[in-house]
This record gives sequence, C-alpha cells and structure tokens, in this order.
Amino acid sequence: IMHTVVYCPGEGQGSGDIESIEQGTELTLKTFDEAGLVAPEGKVFDKWSIRHGSVLGAELAAKQAGEKITVSATTYVLAIWKDAPAEHIHAHGSEWKTDADNHWNECECTAKANVGAHADADADGKCDVCAYQMSTPDNSGEGTQNGGNASTETEAPTTDSPADTSEQNSGCGSTVTLSALATVGIIGMAFAFKKKED
Repeated sequence: IMHTVVYCPGEGQGSGDIESIEQGTELTLKTFDEAGLVAPEGKVFDKWSIRHGSVLGAELAAKQAGEKITVSATTYVLAIWKDAPAEHIHAHGSEWKTDADNHWNECECTAKANVGAHADADADGKCDVCAYQMSTPDNSGEGTQNGGNASTETEAPTTDSPADTSEQNSGCGSTVTLSALATVGIIGMAFAFKKKED
C-alpha cells in the first residue's frame, strides 16, 4: 500500500513537496527549504507538526528536520513557525578582558571587540592599554654609576684621620701636663709643711 506524504507551508510560502511512500517505510523529514518552503517575514522555523488524514487534523507528533516517522497513512507534515528573535546589538563596554597575550572588550554574549596585543612602551611591566601585569619592572638601571656597577653602600668614616689623631694627642698632652703640675704642687706643699714643723 502506498501513502501520500505532503509538506505544507502553514503561514509560510511554497507549494511543498509531495511524495508517495510505501506503508511501513521509515521516512527522514526534510528541512523546510529542502521541502520547497519559505519562512514568512519575521518568522523562523519551529517544528514539523505530523498529522494524518487532513492538514486540519489533530497533531500526532512534533518533529524536527532530520528526525524520522513511520508512514502508515496519508500524512501531512505541517510547518510551524515562531517569531524571529530580536536582533542582538553588541554592548562591549569599556572593561578589559585579558589573557597572557591580548586584551579585548567583551559583550555579554561573549563576542569580542578591540582585540589587541599587550604593549609596554614605558617599560613599567604593565600593558599600556589594559594594565595587564606583563613582567616585573626592571629597575636595575636606577642609581647606577661607573658603567652600571651600582653601589648603595656608604663608607663609614675612619677614626684614624690626621685631624682626629691630632685632637686625641692634644687632649692626652693636656691631661699629662695638668697631672704633672698637680703632682709638683702637692710635693711643694708637703715640703713646706715639713719645714715649718722643724
């Protein structure tokens, strides 16, 4: 027994394919454009509504293109359409997303814009555009002298400078002289006292 399978446009346009299929055959459903149908303006394909006997009959199954049905009677494959989604307008914002090589602005839908490679013209270790930390800043040239041999140590003043030695010797000499005068004075007083007793 042979049965007719008819692809119907519903709200769309096109005459639709008509096939004669043997009963019990497993039929792979076509896409709407393969079946000769055109989507109505502002609509996109939603599903195939499978019906027997009449296109106005009750829906027996809802199928997608590529799925299969078993033909057991005259079958109407009715295209069901739905509203096309509103056009998405990307909003990438000003926040930078980064990886090791690049930076970019990203929409919530993950679409990227302003993709560029990191650059560090001022050698501060950060990308000049997005501030991504590229490396540790090289400060080895700061404060270097004599061809780059840096030295931050300060020599401690020596205590053996001529001026210090002179001052120290001067102080010692004064101490010795005062001590000698004191000794002479004591001896003189003792001698005078003894002479008085005699």
